[in-house]
Amino acid sequence: MSSDEVRANYESWGEAARSRWHPTAPLAMWFQHDRERHLYRLLRAHGWVERLPGADILDIGCGEGDQLNRWVALGARPDRLHGIDLTPGRIERGRLRHPQLELVEGDASRLPFSDRSFDLVTQFVAFSAMPPEIWPTVAAEMRRVLRPGGAVVWYDIRPHAGFTNRIGKPGWPDLRALSMSTVRDLFRPTAVVGGLLGAFHPVAELARFSPAIPTLAARLVPPLRSHLLLLTLD
Repeated sequence: MSSDEVRANYESWGEAARSRWHPTAPLAMWFQHDRERHLYRLLRAHGWVERLPGADILDIGCGEGDQLNRWVALGARPDRLHGIDLTPGRIERGRLRHPQLELVEGDASRLPFSDRSFDLVTQFVAFSAMPPEIWPTVAAEMRRVLRPGGAVVWYDIRPHAGFTNRIGKPGWPDLRALSMSTVRDLFRPTAVVGGLLGAFHPVAELARFSPAIPTLAARLVPPLRSHLLLLTLD
């Protein structure tokens, strides 16, 4: 799969899929809350909450910038938030939605930023949409633009119950799950900390009845957890 195919992959999303992931949809709201709760704990545990007001942050595969903009609520400054995405339409919509962010169209395997430009480089379900052959290149680019003492924040799907490698659901991009060992290999020799969160979709969909259902299920049955949330330590 080339960069053009990745771009087409996301542009092919149907309206039904977009409506399921609208920020106000129960499924999207549950994943957002679950992710932010675990992310704040991980950042606080490693001294990053205090550093966010002075941090320059780059989000790989930023889409319309919604996830990037959430860093403001955690203490980051809007003028220090930057995002890059392959899809022109998503960047255009993002610039209208979040004019305070710097959003650029570009390829993560050739980041248009200088060495050591950022304190945090993040990716939220971007690698799983990329062809595996470019994973090492993109990871190397993320490391290149990271300042000494900086960190990578990683959130992506993992192989889990019901989805072992490729996810080929109608209305979805063609995604590939990544294991913890794969992520560690991509960023070796940097240490990687974090863990599992989320819930695979048959369970997460129950959030439309009550968000407590997938939260409790994932807490009690770890194999139901669908994503990895990781932080690299320099």
